[in-house]
Amino acid sequence: MKTLEQILPQRRTRNVIETSYEITSDMDIHDNQITSKSSFKYDLDIQYIGGGVFTNWEKSNFYINGKKSFNKMDEIYLKVSKPVNKLHFYYNKGIISEVKNYKEILKEWELAKEVVNTEFYGEVVSGLLTVTEKNYNDEERLRELLSRDLVLQHLYTSTELNDELIYTKSAKNKRRFLGVYDEVPLTYYEVRSLSNIGDQLRIKVKGKQRVQEGMNDSLEKYFRYKVTDFKPENLNSTLEADYIIDPESLWINEAVVIHDVKVQGTNYHKNITLTIKRK
Repeated sequence: MKTLEQILPQRRTRNVIETSYEITSDMDIHDNQITSKSSFKYDLDIQYIGGGVFTNWEKSNFYINGKKSFNKMDEIYLKVSKPVNKLHFYYNKGIISEVKNYKEILKEWELAKEVVNTEFYGEVVSGLLTVTEKNYNDEERLRELLSRDLVLQHLYTSTELNDELIYTKSAKNKRRFLGVYDEVPLTYYEVRSLSNIGDQLRIKVKGKQRVQEGMNDSLEKYFRYKVTDFKPENLNSTLEADYIIDPESLWINEAVVIHDVKVQGTNYHKNITLTIKRK
């Protein structure tokens, strides 16, 4: 078995890569009004050419709650989201700042809309199509929604190696995430440790959200109908992650990531568990 010093890469940035992953996202939410558990699994093919540019980001082979046979709403969801299952984009400073295949997405949306209108009907369907159309036709809004993809954020930000982590095997870090509270950005203050398993690198993370100045209004708006008399100081949001990383490319080989949200003094609890496996 090689030592950590022997397998650490010379480079500090991600290598150009073309690879595939199996992604599973499990979500468990409960509060005074709802209890909801769901699982979404899919294959993800990516091609990254450096500089934040993905020439391919393609989702396929979907399972919802462990099944490939879908109920009506799940089937509609998959059809209206089909236009963004294949993306070509530029990712910069934690957001998608340019969708390079936006015109193709709009063409795919027109086809998807026609299919849904042909196969389904009803007030709920009409409302969903109206909202989705607004999102597709507003390029800035679409970029904001796509930037909430937690898988993208973890694949791209979790394998960074700085001098402190390399030479002391432990480091404190600060990272921002979207998607846990929809579009409300969270800042996690993390403690990261670096080790190795065989010839692979391992980064383990424990992080806790700190409410940033000026965020109270956004948090109160998000929790308005979820928690009675919500107060930002009662929020307890944590991150735990275990990343196994290829030392040459600095891309994840496998990972388990847990975002956990509780509000003290209430029964509100939201848990998002991501499992990432390289194929």
